[in-house]
Amino acid sequence: MRILYTVFLLFLSTSFVFSQNIQFGPVQGNAVLRSHLAQESIKTNAYLKRHFGFSKNEGADRNGLNMCPPDLPFNLNIVESGKTIGIDVDTFGLAIDSTPPTITLLLDPPLQFGTATYFDASNILRYIANPGLSGIASDTVLLRYQQGSGAVDTILKIAIDIRREARTVTTNTQFLDPGEIVQVCLNNELDFPTPRVCFQLEDCFVDYDGNGNQFKYFSNDSCIVYGASRFPGTDTVCLQICDEIGICDFFKIPFVIIGDTLSIGDEVAFFEDFTSSNGPFPATDRWLDDDVFVNNTFARNPPSVGMATFDGLSRGGQPYELPAGGIGDRLTSKPIDLSGMNVNDNVFLRFFLAPKGYGQEPELDDEFYVEFRNKQGEWIQVLEIEGPIDVELDSVPPFEFYAVQVEDNMFFHDAFQMRFSAETSPGGYGDWWHLDYIQLMMNSVSTNSFPDFAFSTIPQTFLKNYTSIPLRHLQADLENEIINSQDTMDMRVGDTLKIFVRNLNTVDVNNFSNSDVAFTDLSSNNPLSTPFVVASDTESLTLELSERELSVVLPSVNRETLIDNLADLSGFDPIHIENEYSFIGIAADEAEFKHNDTATLTTIFSNYFAHDDGTAEIQFFFDGPVGGEQAAVQYKTNVKDTLKGIRFMFPHFSFIDFTGQFFNLVVWPGDENGPDSLASPLLEMELLKPFYPDENRDTLQGFTTYQLEDIFGNPTPLVLEAGTYFYIGFKQLTTNDPVSFPIGYDLNNPCNCNFWRLSDGVGWRHFTEIGPPGALMVQPVFGNVVNSSNSTGEEITGEEKFMSVFPNPATNLLNIEIENQLPDSYEFYIFNQIGQMVDQGVVQQTIDVGNLMPGNYYLQVRDKSTGELWIEKFIVAR
Repeated sequence: MRILYTVFLLFLSTSFVFSQNIQFGPVQGNAVLRSHLAQESIKTNAYLKRHFGFSKNEGADRNGLNMCPPDLPFNLNIVESGKTIGIDVDTFGLAIDSTPPTITLLLDPPLQFGTATYFDASNILRYIANPGLSGIASDTVLLRYQQGSGAVDTILKIAIDIRREARTVTTNTQFLDPGEIVQVCLNNELDFPTPRVCFQLEDCFVDYDGNGNQFKYFSNDSCIVYGASRFPGTDTVCLQICDEIGICDFFKIPFVIIGDTLSIGDEVAFFEDFTSSNGPFPATDRWLDDDVFVNNTFARNPPSVGMATFDGLSRGGQPYELPAGGIGDRLTSKPIDLSGMNVNDNVFLRFFLAPKGYGQEPELDDEFYVEFRNKQGEWIQVLEIEGPIDVELDSVPPFEFYAVQVEDNMFFHDAFQMRFSAETSPGGYGDWWHLDYIQLMMNSVSTNSFPDFAFSTIPQTFLKNYTSIPLRHLQADLENEIINSQDTMDMRVGDTLKIFVRNLNTVDVNNFSNSDVAFTDLSSNNPLSTPFVVASDTESLTLELSERELSVVLPSVNRETLIDNLADLSGFDPIHIENEYSFIGIAADEAEFKHNDTATLTTIFSNYFAHDDGTAEIQFFFDGPVGGEQAAVQYKTNVKDTLKGIRFMFPHFSFIDFTGQFFNLVVWPGDENGPDSLASPLLEMELLKPFYPDENRDTLQGFTTYQLEDIFGNPTPLVLEAGTYFYIGFKQLTTNDPVSFPIGYDLNNPCNCNFWRLSDGVGWRHFTEIGPPGALMVQPVFGNVVNSSNSTGEEITGEEKFMSVFPNPATNLLNIEIENQLPDSYEFYIFNQIGQMVDQGVVQQTIDVGNLMPGNYYLQVRDKSTGELWIEKFIVAR
């Protein structure tokens, strides 16, 4: 993809462009991966702290300290044992006239640790240190300086510090299992004559497949903690340690990661359809890396439930740093034993691949590669797939079938591997490819027929209006919150449970068999309803219609049983209810295909409402914001309750720093038709900034939580009566950026609940008038608000310092007094009532507000050194 397209993606070339003011585009980061990495980091830190006494971050800091070699005084003459040093003899200030002096090397007393030669023509003293020194030593070379017939007779003393030679030490080999963490200490290998003062990791230039997937940190100045990747092979860690006189030794620590080898045969195939993986990464029993994102929603109708998306993002959900483009995501298999096979065994790799999905269209240069590993350990490209041409911006291309035969003897060995790779556009983020249904099998064929009958999507929730709801709100109105095929739903599209199934056998008809839908309380493992049939065993999927959408009607008796059991639920949040679809006993299915005969969805009852499933396929934003743009999401209380916080899902974007933008968090009143355009907000929190939870700050994946509070940080919960329609969202404040900060948008759970409004007086409008059906990812929180993001990062309510603003009201000058103020250490911003920034600058004792129109304003003052923040409301009156 062209770099210009990537850099200006949000405001020039989006997947869905419906208006000059409101737009939708592909997500630029993955909040699920960011949250998952944060959870992993917490677990790893706890393990390191418990076993080795330091956390991962502390270890990372130590790697950046005390860089080697140490800085030594410039006037020292230091030479290694067995080496030579040349010293320019300093005779400055000794001469009395222009007569050439005489300089003589004195050898009495004799030198103990080397030999010296003086070269009169160049005025250089050469000292050769004796070899074999095991520590440190010193010699003093004496030179006699004479001039003017003995008028000047001076002895020069030149000190030479000799130190032993630097050593390269290779330690014993460490044998590790994949993912194992060990500490290796060099106490027995260290032999320094003076205390150690620096240590640092060095590049060993080792060709190891797992580079970037392992970790290594100093736990102290002689021990290193190493966390193995899953890639088998030898990884060597190199480090340099120096003492205070500059003796620097180089250490090599070999780590051998022991991996297992997979096998295929007449009845056994390598098969992966990403159905059984818990995500967000591939299953570790078949794959070695965590680059791709395993999901159910980023493309339409895969061969079976689940797919691996090559999204150009690292395992932490951030774009790769590839300014010139290149390979981003890879998917590498474990070694597979093909040693007993040959070209006559018809070994085929078969898979399905789709470009774009709900992401970006890969262009011709954004290619997808398939590679095999030969006997010499080299990767050989066997297939190259170019990006598609002229794909419509709002289209979702289907999955295409590919087959590659293993037809060269160099691949038939006991450590064969296959690797899938996708190129990433310049700038680090780009084009999506979606891989599914991978099979490596002998006695196979190049056709796309498989003896498999599979679910290709996950089930829909049994909730009528939401994807998640607090249990007390659900139980207060079960009849209207549980799906009913007889209803015409107001907020959610459709009135039945829908799921797609697929017949992957292009030769024979596949019949439905025992097909159950079941609801289970996972906390107690108790069924909540009698299983009922998805489709009868008299139905089939014909060869002409290989894919079918099932509209499953929830039978009345099962619905009543489900309602009764949900009414009896109790306990602490959260409660997880699993909705499972399953086909049982399909005769044509082979063992490896059994996983996709089951599809599940878990509905969470906790302290929040949600319309979305937690994964953003695209993102919503305002184009060219001028201040005052608003977006809102509809919710309704079923019991009297207290709103305590609001969650936003902010996708990262790699080319604009949105953390400098401001917005007001707003709760609006309204009815079933939308927010009330004439009423004042129920609550408005002013001058907030987007905050990205790259560390574990929220219990819900990837969401940023804002506790409802006043400008002093005091909680301001909002009590809502039962039956209240309320709308939560934000008001955009003035920014110089071409677009507003994006918010995640879920395409798989469309609702008629999203509204937007400009500052043009037109009023509130439905998203459905201009955008794709979906759910804006903004959620209300009614229980305890944990890990609030209001006061993290740069935004800290000032408590230790005091600020006063006067006079208030002001006419032309506004005085600001801050305790212990330092010149130029504070900056200020002034906003009007609609959130437009009308002035900014460096805080002085007075600010000229004479050019402001009379009215209400907000002054924000920020300490640039500490991040402390004050907000004061003032009035301009004349």
